[in-house]
Amino acid sequence: MNPTSNDANHEDDDGLGNSMPEIVALLADSGAAELQDEGGMLPIHYASAYGTTHEVLEVLLEAYPESITKRENKGRNPLHVAMVNAHRKSSPKVVGFLLDVNAAEIINVYDDDSHLPIHLLSMASKFPEEKVQERKNASDCLKLYLNARPKATADFLTAIQT
Repeated sequence: MNPTSNDANHEDDDGLGNSMPEIVALLADSGAAELQDEGGMLPIHYASAYGTTHEVLEVLLEAYPESITKRENKGRNPLHVAMVNAHRKSSPKVVGFLLDVNAAEIINVYDDDSHLPIHLLSMASKFPEEKVQERKNASDCLKLYLNARPKATADFLTAIQT
């Protein structure tokens, strides 16, 4: 793993997301990182959707490296669920982490509804102008996604237009 975030800034000191790396490490050591719920979601999906720290994401991926590409019942990988929640404060850090770890295998993946992660971002990120922080978070996720150089397919270009 080679995240680009500042090593001194791994701690989520601004109150973003949930940070309990020691507890997550204990659970991950027991095999919990590989357990899906009834929706097919793994702990990495929840961490990506609701936000967490760099340390927790690292622990989950160390315990189950394949989880970054695993899909839940709607065919969504952790990047999909992070992008659908791009308005959250912690989302840019989560999206950046996921893309830094394995962009090649997650960025151009369609879910079961034929949506790329960027489609989910565009559908979920229509906020009024007064929602400044939410718009900034979504914009930051979009920049991270574009910097990871997804394939410029017709579907990708349609999502950008949206």
